[in-house]
Amino acid sequence: MRKMVERFCAICGKRGTILIDNLCADCYRKQHPLIDVPPLVKITLCRSCYSYYDRGKWMSPQAQETIYDVIMRAIKARVSARIKERGRVIGKELQVDFKYPKEGTELPVILKVTGSIHEEIPPYVEEYRLTAIVHFELCPSCRIVVGGKEKAIVQVRAKGRSLSKKEKRVIEEIVREELARLYERDKGAVVLEKKEDDGRIDFYLASVHAARQLAHSIQQHFSGKILETQKVLGISRTGRTITRSTIRVLIPPFKEGDIIILKNVPHKILRIQKASVKVLSLQNFEEKSVSLARLFKEDIKIIDEKDVGLIMSVKPPSVLVLSLSKYETLDLYFEKIPFWMKENESVMLVKWEGKVYIAPLTTRRS
Repeated sequence: MRKMVERFCAICGKRGTILIDNLCADCYRKQHPLIDVPPLVKITLCRSCYSYYDRGKWMSPQAQETIYDVIMRAIKARVSARIKERGRVIGKELQVDFKYPKEGTELPVILKVTGSIHEEIPPYVEEYRLTAIVHFELCPSCRIVVGGKEKAIVQVRAKGRSLSKKEKRVIEEIVREELARLYERDKGAVVLEKKEDDGRIDFYLASVHAARQLAHSIQQHFSGKILETQKVLGISRTGRTITRSTIRVLIPPFKEGDIIILKNVPHKILRIQKASVKVLSLQNFEEKSVSLARLFKEDIKIIDEKDVGLIMSVKPPSVLVLSLSKYETLDLYFEKIPFWMKENESVMLVKWEGKVYIAPLTTRRS
């Protein structure tokens, strides 16, 4: 017992109470949590049989267990494995806010821990809020069931360039959502393997139907082109020809917001539509639509070197712009001043064949 009435808590100033390392019991508890636990835990379930992966092993669901029972068991196992106790723990309780689990579903988790961080403090309850993320894949047993070999490959490419990080992120999201939707009626709608290399992505699937649907969804989103080929792998014991389909999705060489050269004039890509591309001429600031098929065929030049400028003054036909990278003032002449070219507006500066052009900084949609 360290009863020292004349002393006080170093944090809150409380007097006349037991002090532990110069702190009252409440402040000591706040400074010393009962456990360390990460705010995010990931659980992996087999999409087919609902086994869950725990510390190097696949754990099969018990008889009569629902997917919610399995998820609760998986979360308990994962959280228990990640907890580091800092005090005397005498009880743990998990509460999970369930919703129908899909790939990437985030489940709010409340962990209530009963115990004491110091022998002079009676047991109490601490509450920790975590998030569990659900990831689906095939366990080894189910991979054998579906043959263990892919029946189709979906190859995603961008013409003449690498896929951007944003495009990869969007493609991954399309894959998750589309395969989750298809899986209810097509158990082969799973990615057996994914390969990324030099700005390309390949998805190996167990179902040709799911691969075609997936490729179509990616093609629709990016206004791309699809090419499907088949390779004969052999003959089965029943005499059936064994084939593997390769479906290539080729997305445009440019993205919305890019600056491309058409007829030796810079144009900004405003919108990529199903069959056409809406562009803004940086010469006369007129908008027009160009055939997407035409742009796919042509060797389109994309200007990567761009700068950001600040419009200092607009006195037609003169526009004074400050280059924010070089801190130099440019006096530019325009026959037509668009409405978005205003004082104190940030704009994109594009240099092409010795001439400086101005483009709106953001992609406007009309």
